[in-house]
Amino acid sequence: MMKDFLPSTVWRDPGESVSPNEVREEEEKGEVFSAFMRGGGCKEPFTDWEDCTDEATNVGVFAMMTKCMVWMLTDHYRPFLAAKKTAQEHIEKELQAFLSKE
Repeated sequence: MMKDFLPSTVWRDPGESVSPNEVREEEEKGEVFSAFMRGGGCKEPFTDWEDCTDEATNVGVFAMMTKCMVWMLTDHYRPFLAAKKTAQEHIEKELQAFLSKE
């Protein structure tokens, strides 16, 4: 799952407090994710995404990185792509449920 690679702040309520141990764990997960991404054939697009500071450009850079992973289609990136697909499907279901309430 993507949660295994990304720091939990991505999945946490912004109002929730964080202990120093949790911060350290999140940093370690971030390092694991970075090492994972650099270990495959899409190191350069990942580095570009990491270095991107402009939010609008970031979306395009992330899309290029994802396309690289799909194009490489190696076993290395399959866990990330599967987690991304699952997350995207979940978001679509949540959005549909939200919109159907209106």
